[in-house]
Amino acid sequence: MRLLVDLSRRDLVRGLLRALPLAAVGVGSVVVATRGPHPLAIVWTLTLVASLVGWGGAVRLIVAPTARVDVGLRAIWGVAMTLAIGGVASAMHFANRTFVLSQVAFGLVFLVGELVTGRSRHSAKRVIATWANDVGLVLLVLVALAYALIVNLGLIDGARMQPSDDQPLYLLWTQKLLSTGSMVDSLDVRRLSTFGGQTYLHAEFGAVASLKALFLVDTGVGFLLVLLLIVGLRTSGKRRGGGTAAAVLALITLMTLDSVRINTASLLTGAAAYFGLYRTLQWMRETQPGVLSALSWRRVVLLGGVAATCGVLRTSNVAPAVFFTAIAVVLDHFTHDKSPWSRQRVLTLLRTGAIASTGFLLFMLPWMLALYESTGTLLYPLGKGTMSPGFVFLIGPKSYYEGLYNEIDHFAYAMPVASSLLFVAIGLLPPTNRRHDLLAMTLASVIGTWLVVWTGAGFTTDVTCRYYYAAMVGLALACISSLGDAPAESRYRRWRVVRDALIVGAFVIHASTTREHVRDYLLGWVKVIRDRNATVNPSAEVDEVASGAIVYRDLQSAAEPGAGIAVAVDDPYLFDFKRNPIEGLDLIGGIGPHGYPAFKGPEALASYLQSLGIRYIIYVDFSRSRELYSEGAWHNNLARQDLFLGGEAPFVLDGMQSILALAKTRKHVAEKDALTVLDLATTVPASP
Repeated sequence: MRLLVDLSRRDLVRGLLRALPLAAVGVGSVVVATRGPHPLAIVWTLTLVASLVGWGGAVRLIVAPTARVDVGLRAIWGVAMTLAIGGVASAMHFANRTFVLSQVAFGLVFLVGELVTGRSRHSAKRVIATWANDVGLVLLVLVALAYALIVNLGLIDGARMQPSDDQPLYLLWTQKLLSTGSMVDSLDVRRLSTFGGQTYLHAEFGAVASLKALFLVDTGVGFLLVLLLIVGLRTSGKRRGGGTAAAVLALITLMTLDSVRINTASLLTGAAAYFGLYRTLQWMRETQPGVLSALSWRRVVLLGGVAATCGVLRTSNVAPAVFFTAIAVVLDHFTHDKSPWSRQRVLTLLRTGAIASTGFLLFMLPWMLALYESTGTLLYPLGKGTMSPGFVFLIGPKSYYEGLYNEIDHFAYAMPVASSLLFVAIGLLPPTNRRHDLLAMTLASVIGTWLVVWTGAGFTTDVTCRYYYAAMVGLALACISSLGDAPAESRYRRWRVVRDALIVGAFVIHASTTREHVRDYLLGWVKVIRDRNATVNPSAEVDEVASGAIVYRDLQSAAEPGAGIAVAVDDPYLFDFKRNPIEGLDLIGGIGPHGYPAFKGPEALASYLQSLGIRYIIYVDFSRSRELYSEGAWHNNLARQDLFLGGEAPFVLDGMQSILALAKTRKHVAEKDALTVLDLATTVPASP
């Protein structure tokens, strides 16, 4: 990129002056980051957001170099570009620590270059003037930042991580990606449930900050992405969504979302991508008048790429993102085009659909290929790949009536958005501006939520709602952003009044319903922070990780370098993935290349693992595991046949019994802290 070419001396001086505040912030950030692991995690979170904005600026230069694009949209486009590049790198096994750090650095270079060359379409004077007229919004943004800081400081030590999901799954994939450049995990059945986009963001974070602070990717980076998109409602140049009023209500809604967080998987990052998809479509309408089917090919590819980003971050986001994009373009074609059935217009529509699909697949395909390498399928649940026959992952309703009851129950559920049904009703109202984007998003969100609920009958409501979080939160924010939309014709004015009244009503219902929960939520984090500061050494979490790594790597040193190891332990991310190929057993027996030998006995398991190049098993004492490998807990799950756990329990218990049986006939090469290393290639006389 030619950053300094064709600049006069005066322009160069001005550019350097623009960069001085950023340089000062950078120096200050380095000073703060050196004060400990927690300040480092906060500073690195902000650095990642800045890098994403920089990548988004590079996308803008490709798609629309002369158009205004607010910081929020650039950040979302930056996520899309980051994950597009990361998908290719992951599929080709070179997305290691060096690569992801280089990618972050390039984003920062793009950001600095944009500031120095003055290519940002938002001048400092214009931004300052905009904010000076909205002191109330400025104060609310500061409140939102304070809210985010409290939540992230509460989560930063990793004490609230889910012991069955985070340490044995998400931290494992993150560490494997950073160490080996890929997240291939062929014996991990839950690898089916994700393409890996969130893990890639985890890797960018974990390349510098502690993995124990991994929550900050969603509650920090994700929160800031949504905040920037909301602020963009006011600062993007045109009064989109009633300007300040819409931004104020949206910010309060963001801060009053009822917490459904269980683990470090995508919630806010997915909501940001989905709302960003909606705002991208709105931006395209403003900057290229006409029907959507006539958009330039670059913009159509971008639209498909942002839609793919939603799915890459969480598989359950694929349906709403795809349906929204398709419905929006088709509805616009048939309601706004004066001759939609003419041969030329139909061909234009088909061309746009083909380009959008190509863009979608270009962004998705590397992640799908990486998924296939681990699981044997490009997309779950359309394909089950190498999942063991009879293993239960998703459970549908037992009857149509049960399914209908579940759907009603979820749409009326007050988490994360307390007034979801009312927002759905708002989205179904006739449009005030002859544009059907909100209607398209409403239909897509309903379809996506319906699919999640129907296929997730084996999950409890508080678990399932995480999988349609992006769809419902994105819809609520999109509805609020339509507040005050100017009607295209006088006949639409009455609908504007009705819509605005319902939006305010939905907002009031939501805020009043969640107010007590949010207050208790914040006060709880304040207490956590205060208690931690009073009793814990600030570097204790790093010491804990370091001491745990010493134990795990001492055990690993008993195995021959380069030999494959299968692990069923609580903290597998502490192993050295460069020394040995390591496969997480996860829910033992759920998946495996060429067919996992479930219920065939210990010798069949030993032969199978050795055929995969795995010589050792490292396992935790199943009576002392924190959660995932607790034998007693899985015996209790046998009785829960109405939930997915009941169908998984026989496989996991069979795997545990096979490992314990092998422990009687295979050499114990090391034992420490309830962990045992078995050498499958060395037999010993069976112990009683």
